Amino acid sequence: MSDDITIGAQIAGVFRSIAETRMDGVPILNPELSVEVVGLQEWKEQWFCVLITPWFMNLMLLSDQPVPYTEAANGEKCSVEPPCGPVTFLRGGTEDFGMFQAHSIASPMDVYKTQNQVRAAARRALASMRTPPRPEPAPPPAQPVVSRRSLFNFAGRPLSSESSS
Repeated sequence: MSDDITIGAQIAGVFRSIAETRMDGVPILNPELSVEVVGLQEWKEQWFCVLITPWFMNLMLLSDQPVPYTEAANGEKCSVEPPCGPVTFLRGGTEDFGMFQAHSIASPMDVYKTQNQVRAAARRALASMRTPPRPEPAPPPAQPVVSRRSLFNFAGRPLSSESSS
């Protein structure tokens, strides 16, 4: 597998270029934020991370073997099973990087005031993706159905009407 530094640098470089060209001057950009890859790690023969940009924060699945870009695959949904349970990702890509899978965490990014704040949010998102769901608590045991007659039959003693029959 390629190393994480190379993959992380490649995807960050592609999105820095997008920020400086196609996104330059777009009103949704948060000028306090920059492109950053957070928590890149190997997962199921792919790389998993959070990509922060001034306009979005996405969970990303990246292949270490370039998958040629195809416009036809953009927007296709795929389900991924990280430890937290099924998550829907969208396929996307660029000519420079190739194809990837992304799951939106936040967009636009105006709720974040600093890079440190968004980086902390990215780390929390990664931690939640690595955490298996807690099992649902078991329902309480069914309460036995008590008949009206047995309710008044204290300690199993026969009711006065039963003793006379």
